[in-house]
Amino acid sequence: MVLLLLDHGFCFENQKLYSPQENKSLGFVISNCSNCLYMNKRLLVFSIFLFSALGCKLPDADKIKTNLNFEVGEYAVSLEKARRDHKNIMLHFYANWCPPCKKMRKVTFSNKTLVEKLNNEFINIKMNVDSQDGRMQAARFGVNGFPVVILMDTSEQILYRHTGFVEASVLMQAIDKL
Repeated sequence: MVLLLLDHGFCFENQKLYSPQENKSLGFVISNCSNCLYMNKRLLVFSIFLFSALGCKLPDADKIKTNLNFEVGEYAVSLEKARRDHKNIMLHFYANWCPPCKKMRKVTFSNKTLVEKLNNEFINIKMNVDSQDGRMQAARFGVNGFPVVILMDTSEQILYRHTGFVEASVLMQAIDKL
């Protein structure tokens, strides 16, 4: 029924499905019933997109507050710090426009137990794939979806890898198995 309504008009007054005639100047579809106006499918799809986008907009991933201590700067500098401190690395690939990345920052990286464990046992590196260094490292690590969490040692041997949103409990289990 919904698909039919995208191409046809439904007159609530007469309870009939009509094949509409387009009125280009108004951007509306007018049914055979003179009392009913129906939006054409382009306007309908645009309206659905606009209302859904406005209703569920989250801030950029970088603007979502977390207590997780992320290294700022180039990957090579953070890697050297991990080697110097003898800590494993948590590498997080994300994009500011990525809804699962935002959810991960807001939900997973706000879990107090996980944050404490990561801050104490790892050097945490976040890589924005929209930056030059982020794109370079994403290509190097074969990242093809977001978000990605990689746990690795200082020789860059991957110990755990997850693509997509991951719950804090799942990440905690992976860390405990290392």
